[in-house]
Parts: sequence; C-alpha cells; structure tokens
Amino acid sequence: MTTFTATVPAPAPPDAVLEVLTDPDAARRWAPVAFRLREGEDRLVCGSRVHVVGDFAGRSVGFDVNVVEASTERLALISGYAAAYQPPRSPLAEPHIDTSRPGELVGIDCFFVGRLRGTKDPVWQVTAIDCHSSYAWADLITCPTGQPTAAHTSKLARRVAADLARAGWKLERILSDNGNEFRTSFDTTLNRLGAHHTRTRPGRPQTNGHVERLHKTILDECWRPSFARYLHIKYHGLRRDLADYITYYNTDRAHNGRITKGRIPADIIDPAHKIRPRT
Repeated sequence: MTTFTATVPAPAPPDAVLEVLTDPDAARRWAPVAFRLREGEDRLVCGSRVHVVGDFAGRSVGFDVNVVEASTERLALISGYAAAYQPPRSPLAEPHIDTSRPGELVGIDCFFVGRLRGTKDPVWQVTAIDCHSSYAWADLITCPTGQPTAAHTSKLARRVAADLARAGWKLERILSDNGNEFRTSFDTTLNRLGAHHTRTRPGRPQTNGHVERLHKTILDECWRPSFARYLHIKYHGLRRDLADYITYYNTDRAHNGRITKGRIPADIIDPAHKIRPRT
C-alpha cells in the first residue's frame, strides 16, 4: 500500500490538513500524520484523482484530491475535505409569477422577423400577453429606424387596454425589458391609461418568460410554416397569417399551463365574447 505523510498538529482541524496537502512547506511546523491511498489505488499519477485517508485527532479523515505533482522527492496535491454525508435536500419550488385576474400583469416585447422582399425596412413583431389568461396580442410592423419605437409599443398598449376594458377588466401593470421602445412616450401612454410599468433586470429575459415563450410558439406554429409555404414572402401575407394565428391561439387552441389548465384564453378573459373577432 502506498503511504505518504502530511504533517499536522494532533488537535488540528481539517483545514490544517488542507493547508499541508496544498503547501508542503507547511510540514515543518507540525508533527507527522500518515495518510494512505484508498484500497485498490496503488499509485499516484499526475492529473489523476485519488482518495486518501488517515487518522488524526482521534478520528478518520478522507480527502478527494487531484494530483498535480507526484515524485519520490516531493508530493504536491490540491485537495478538498470529504464532508460527512448529508441526506439530499428537497428541490426548491419552481418560481412562478402569480396573478389572480386578467389585466393584473401584461408582458410586452418585440421580436425581429427579418427583411422581406418588396419591403424597404426591417420587419418586427410587437407582442403582448396577459399573464393570467394567456390571451395574446401581436402586430407586424416595419421599422424605418431599424427597430421598433415607443410609438409602436404605445399603440399596442392602448389596444390591450381597450380590449381589456371591453371585457370588463383593467390594465393594471405592464412588464417589459429596458429597450428604448419602452421609454419616454411609452411611459406617458401608460400613465394616461392608469397602468404601472415594471422593467426586468438587464440580462434576465426569463423574468418576462410569458411573452418570450409566446414568441417561440408563434415562431414554431406560424412563421416557420408560413416561410416554408410561400415562394415569395410578402409583408401583407405575413400580416394576414399572424392575424389568423392569433385568432386561433386565443379562441381555439387549448392551453395546458399552470393557470389555464386546458382552457382557451378567450374563455378566461372574455366569457361574454365581447372582444372576439366577428365572423
């Protein structure tokens, strides 16, 4: 059995052993304590990971160590203390945004669609979703400045507030990121609507996860089929496809979310059919 010696004082805590194992020069200050390799491991190889055990201060201590230098003259290890077994912890509850009624929180964001043939400016999608009912709103816009402006997002916010009011609800709060399209006149619009504005922290898009998930759903179920179906993709054709899909999403597609539980968004937010499109 291969044995090597680490030197620590008899009453030393595990931290003292770690100091010796990582700093051989510290051995001059302490009395020797022998450590041995675990059974079945008979040699130290640079770059390998081994388990060493030994007795000091009246108890057995083990370390999982990475061997960074091993020779007959000198042994240097980077080690970690093998803590006593603890039962696994129960997983933390998954965080959710809790809402009790439609209009309490509406997420809003923008999604870049692309540059289309026959369209001079880039095309963006401005999207909003009620976090309680999953009822969605979306507009397809062209942006001469390259990206949406506060005028575009303010227009959608007014539309959301009007639809909620027709269904008997009030737009109470909007959640957005920190983009320029959600500043200046957008804040003014929300003040006029009597709604509060909350922004996500930079680098935390998952805070607005409802609308981010809606973007992926529209991409998978609307845009990808549309781009595959058309030989020449036109702006007005995509606008029509988006309008048709949002109608289907709100009035026909069952949602199996934590709150919706298999229901249709329109049945939650608009049971009286006041805001459903006329046929």
